[in-house]
Amino acid sequence: MAERKDETPLEFMLRMMNDPTQTAALRGRMAIAAAQFVHVRRGQGGKREGEQAAAKKIAASGKFAPSPAPNVVALKRKGDGDER
Repeated sequence: MAERKDETPLEFMLRMMNDPTQTAALRGRMAIAAAQFVHVRRGQGGKREGEQAAAKKIAASGKFAPSPAPNVVALKRKGDGDER
């Protein structure tokens, strides 16, 4: 089992899981350990998106809400423009 310095723990677990020279028990433990990093648990898939949407809604209202952009109107003065 050669160690690799730039290998993440997940990469190590996946490598051990897919190595046919390792024991079935070790490969099984590596599969269980790596699964939590690769697969989302049932019922937790959209939780973060909902929290993020709620945070945006709160940030867009109240005291710290961004103010609307000012209305800017360009006025023409006499003598300006192309009067040929």
